[in-house]
Amino acid sequence: MIAVSIRNTTRRSLPIAHLRRFAFAVLKEFGVQGELCISFVGEKTIKQLNRKFLRRRGATDVISFSMDDWGAECGVRSAEWGEILIGDVVICVLHAERDAMEEGISLRRKLEILVLHGILHIMGYDHEKETDRIKMEAKEKQIWNALKKKRKK
Repeated sequence: MIAVSIRNTTRRSLPIAHLRRFAFAVLKEFGVQGELCISFVGEKTIKQLNRKFLRRRGATDVISFSMDDWGAECGVRSAEWGEILIGDVVICVLHAERDAMEEGISLRRKLEILVLHGILHIMGYDHEKETDRIKMEAKEKQIWNALKKKRKK
């Protein structure tokens, strides 16, 4: 079973139901079972998380925490769903809004991109090295295309 829980700590109205379905579809493409948690936060929160866990200064658009990174082999379970936790994706809405405007796309599309990007990190993809970035971008494109085909049906 796949479960996606979403928490919006901002005052911004977001397409939560759509993003939940989108995340569910991405997880289904990976064939994983369990619960994914997505949090939409402000700039202050993302800065704190970035500094505390990644040792980086400033805000970023998305941070992912894979339960594998934190010892999920212990079988961490969500009290809400009773499912094994896959991980957490934390997205800064203000950062996403600015990027969406710069890129000339809707906030909804930008949030989809960030949800997918965050899930890819949880699934073990990275972009620190050029070869890893190429693999991650290829997987991202593969999933976009698979989801696009399914929407057309």
